[in-house]
Amino acid sequence: MTAFGGDNSGRPTGSKRKPGNQLPGRAGFTLLELMLVLVFVSILAALVLPNTPPTACEQLDAAARILATDLAYGRGLAVSTNSQYRFTWDTANNRYLFSYSGSNPALATLPAWPLASPSDTPTQRVVAFGSLPQTGLGAQLVGAAAQVGSSYQAVSTLDFGPLGATVSSSPTTIWLSAGSGNNIRYTTLGVNPVTGLVTVGPYTATGPPAGVFGH
Repeated sequence: MTAFGGDNSGRPTGSKRKPGNQLPGRAGFTLLELMLVLVFVSILAALVLPNTPPTACEQLDAAARILATDLAYGRGLAVSTNSQYRFTWDTANNRYLFSYSGSNPALATLPAWPLASPSDTPTQRVVAFGSLPQTGLGAQLVGAAAQVGSSYQAVSTLDFGPLGATVSSSPTTIWLSAGSGNNIRYTTLGVNPVTGLVTVGPYTATGPPAGVFGH
């Protein structure tokens, strides 16, 4: 399993700044944003360079790494601005949205993003798995659910707060899939509610529990 978003101690990383210290119109990119660009470039290069189409497991690996990197970015932004940011799961369009969900209007405009999508707006970033350039990425966003006791309840959003923890007190699991028929494979991303850290699970032929997402 691979963990994203902090050190091995589980403590949130990054220094905390007051909300007014980060200006929406700032020039240039932070070190965190530039590191995210390098991660995306390495993922895209790994898929584009081979002469054969990516396998289901390779598609899942790329999709999970992209999503895990974005989750770590959202968590880090919440910590650095001492505020709150949200991921919205749009399974119908196989995409997720990133936006500000705190109470400071000055932070509603997101920082400049080096890999912007044509669907992005100043207050919302859109990541569609089917539109990632030149990857042939066939991964699907199955859904996200909060674990309550031994059962799962589907959720449509995930918010990170100023300490890096999630607003929800329950662990969140996100399922991705790739392939079809007997060759379909799944992977999960688990988000710890206390630390906000993300752990990517192994590939498996077993999907989410029956009925969680209405199928």
